[in-house]
Amino acid sequence: MHVTLENATTYIGLITFGCLVVKYVVIAPLQSAIQQLQQTVKDLSSIINDQRERIAKVETSAKQAHHRLDEHLRKE
Repeated sequence: MHVTLENATTYIGLITFGCLVVKYVVIAPLQSAIQQLQQTVKDLSSIINDQRERIAKVETSAKQAHHRLDEHLRKE
């Protein structure tokens, strides 16, 4: 096969076109999905942290209530 400048230019153009198609058809949607997934993980992490704080407060309150009940029952 005889490679000329014209053939080389055509091959380079086809390869470039193929790379662009892959970029916009495969890579761009994947990047978008990854960004959305990262945001979802951040949101869930925030919700989990909020729940941890609430659970800690509820546990503290429950301990205090148990102590008050124990004291009340001892008095009777």
